[in-house]
Amino acid sequence: MRFNRREVSFFALLITAVAFMVLFLLFSYDFAKISIIEEPIELTSEGISQEVSVYKNQYGIPHIIGKSEEDAFFGLGFVQASDRLWQMDYLRRIAKGRLSEIFGSETIKLDQYFRCLELETTSQKIISNLDAKSRSILEAYSQGVNFYIKKFSKRLPIEFSTLGYKPDNWKAEDCIAIGRLMAFNMSFSFWLDIAFGEIANKIGFERAKELIPHDFPLIPISVPDTVSKTNKSPQNPLTTNDFDDFHNFYSTYFELFSVMDKYFPFGSFMGSNTWVVQKVEGNRRTSILASDPHLTLQLPPIWYQLHITAPSLNCVGFCLPGIPLPLIGRNDDISWGITVAMADDCDFFVHKLDSTGRYVIDTNGKKIKLAYKLDTIKVKNSSNFIYYKRYLGNSSIISDALPVYDSLTATKVFGVKFEKRKSLGLCLTYSWTGHYIANEVKVLYSIAKARNWEEFVRVKASWGAPPLNFSFGDKYGNIGLMTVGLYPERVNVNPNFPNPSWGRNSSWVGFKKFGNEFNIVNPPSQFVFNSNNPTVATPNHISNYWSDAGRAKRLFQILHQSKPTDILANQVVQKDVYSKQAEEVLSMALPILISKQKYLERLEKVALEKLKVWNFQMSAKEIAPSIYQMFLAKLIESTFKDELGEYLYSLYTYVDFIPTRKIVELLTDSNSVFFDDVRTSAVEDKAEIVFRSFKRAIAELTKITNSSNPGDWWYGSWHRIFLEHPFARIGMLRNNFALGPEPIGGNNSTINYSGGHLFNPGKVEIAPSARFIADMGDTIVWVILPGGNSGQNLSSNFSDQFGLWLNGGYISLTIAAQPSARFHLFAKIMRKTK
Repeated sequence: MRFNRREVSFFALLITAVAFMVLFLLFSYDFAKISIIEEPIELTSEGISQEVSVYKNQYGIPHIIGKSEEDAFFGLGFVQASDRLWQMDYLRRIAKGRLSEIFGSETIKLDQYFRCLELETTSQKIISNLDAKSRSILEAYSQGVNFYIKKFSKRLPIEFSTLGYKPDNWKAEDCIAIGRLMAFNMSFSFWLDIAFGEIANKIGFERAKELIPHDFPLIPISVPDTVSKTNKSPQNPLTTNDFDDFHNFYSTYFELFSVMDKYFPFGSFMGSNTWVVQKVEGNRRTSILASDPHLTLQLPPIWYQLHITAPSLNCVGFCLPGIPLPLIGRNDDISWGITVAMADDCDFFVHKLDSTGRYVIDTNGKKIKLAYKLDTIKVKNSSNFIYYKRYLGNSSIISDALPVYDSLTATKVFGVKFEKRKSLGLCLTYSWTGHYIANEVKVLYSIAKARNWEEFVRVKASWGAPPLNFSFGDKYGNIGLMTVGLYPERVNVNPNFPNPSWGRNSSWVGFKKFGNEFNIVNPPSQFVFNSNNPTVATPNHISNYWSDAGRAKRLFQILHQSKPTDILANQVVQKDVYSKQAEEVLSMALPILISKQKYLERLEKVALEKLKVWNFQMSAKEIAPSIYQMFLAKLIESTFKDELGEYLYSLYTYVDFIPTRKIVELLTDSNSVFFDDVRTSAVEDKAEIVFRSFKRAIAELTKITNSSNPGDWWYGSWHRIFLEHPFARIGMLRNNFALGPEPIGGNNSTINYSGGHLFNPGKVEIAPSARFIADMGDTIVWVILPGGNSGQNLSSNFSDQFGLWLNGGYISLTIAAQPSARFHLFAKIMRKTK
């Protein structure tokens, strides 16, 4: 075969291009790899008193051994920076409102918003009030981070070179800022209060109140003399007319969240489980503890696995990047886990402005002058963004951070287009317990060293935010649960809606601490647990924002019936996908569908038969879970979307357990007005809506699976999970910075949680962000992450745990103070002598 000159030139050019591409990829790979430490290193530093040794196992989990506690925390700072430095820097930039320095103008409004939260100012105040030991822990950790930055300034993770910047030195206040950022991320009120206010704008306050789920049974599992009660919201002082003056004011809030979803996925629709069971083996008593926090999954994972050892400290567990103490873990004597306490810890207040915008008009018509503070946001590839922050008293005007006129954010949220808003002569302030000066470092340090229940609970009053439930188990069989943190004392304040300030005085008068009345220790049930449910009856308003009750009911059922006391049994419980929610919903829906089955098409009848014999296991490989989950989504849509419209329906279903709890309530009420479709002249009832929803679900399954064969409708074919690094949104980097999509079972009511937005039910965003089990009769803990312990994408430990996590696997770690044979030396740091 002969080629002409043109063809030869083309092939030569093609070969040259391919060669250059290969060389570029090899260069890029080698360039990226230089930031990964693969060989043992020996270093010297003036920041330690004696010596630090860091060992790692095949999964990159470090065992840090220091000759003193401060040396150990220095070593933790160093090794965590080597694995997660960019993630740590990224989180502190979000907290301080400094993303625009590295991403440009798109994040200006997001920076303004977080600066309105005053996380940096609060962190500085907390640092100045810390005790000496807490301060020394943070200082030692920070010195370790900075030692890594200095020693490896030319070998930093690839994100820094890609974005063209280098990290600032780490400060102790950065640790606190990340802690407060997580507190914000775990506060449901920042989202839900505004959402319900916007809904009230359209359908009226009285109707909006009906959309809030109120009843949550207090399951009597830990306090034997407690009967089933409900936690209801307090009497509401507002009237419908209060909302008329600021119609459509709040919708601009959610333009901001289109950007937040991209850069910092809002995780406050999470759920978590923790439980502890007493074990009796002959004359020996001990305990076994399990904990699996559920948060928005991301790469790198939000948790970091570690083992830290010093002469007076030895614990293994999970900490947050940038925070040097584990929130979940065990030492030689005790183990502990956490769940979010779901406390309603933030409220919004609406104020009228005068015509100049410089004064607020109070309840008596008196003008109160706003304070102004000049602020500058540095913007990459652009001039600085200079603006005034306005304050009313101690609160910033958070509405100034919302894109009302000069939106630089995305123009669409949930696929719904926004219109520009006019000034309404109003402003929005807020109160949040996260601004309270507390000392979470002291609590975590004391827990890490505690030897018994008394030492465990002794410092709980020092905790501020976020409100958490801590589970407890020790090697002698003592078990317990304590709630820590703050919740507000309110006067004339509705906890679920923004509060108009005109016509009355509404405010917070202080805080309440979760006192000892919220502690449970050694109950007759021989187990304690929490699945984001209320644990103790109280006359005080704690929350309406509890998670779906299905998890709590299912976990109680398992613990009550079997009391799992070995590792394998507890692993099985963590992976349980039985849905009490489905059992309850279908107990009311199936009789309706059966009574109307003569009106169903052939395919719909086949689907109904599958639901009739289903065992309520939300398995990814089964057909019935697919039918149920789509039916649930369509039932909620058919019930609420006609009243709310597309945009407000998206707001209402953004936090998935709110509508699922409400639909369970409404199914017990055949006369609810929400079952009537307001778009039709007929008056629909519950039975009609259930019937329509089922038919719509089958039509949707046929569409998304592209098949009219129910055998193709297996749950995992469309119910999938996808993990992303922020760089995954860049097309050419996607494959290197993302995992999935992968089939996954469960839903927001199963112990093995998988949740997301109900307006997009196939996209799973929330799942167990870590799993932890500690048998206090043994020296082994079992852990797993959805991803890996390294944040460097070309490290073998970037994603090496994902397959294990997805298939229910675990990694075993010993609590022994000396590293096992599985660990190899990663770094040895000696004191530098002059």
